[in-house]
Amino acid sequence: MCGTVRSLAVRPVCVSPTVEAEIFDGSGHVTIIWTGRRTIRGIEVGRTLVAEGRLTCPEGQLRIYNPEYRLLPKASS
Repeated sequence: MCGTVRSLAVRPVCVSPTVEAEIFDGSGHVTIIWTGRRTIRGIEVGRTLVAEGRLTCPEGQLRIYNPEYRLLPKASS
């Protein structure tokens, strides 16, 4: 999936923290979840990235857990 980070949150899940980013590609969104992390350098709202991993759909919500990802260059202002 290639899209732009629309929202970013750090959530405690049980004992382990997670970083959750909602990625929007113009047609829909997927929640990307990294477990065991509180921050990920370069992941910020407005940043575009490519994420690869297994797409799941629990409770009708598209999610990818612990994907491989690549940050795309920031757009120049």
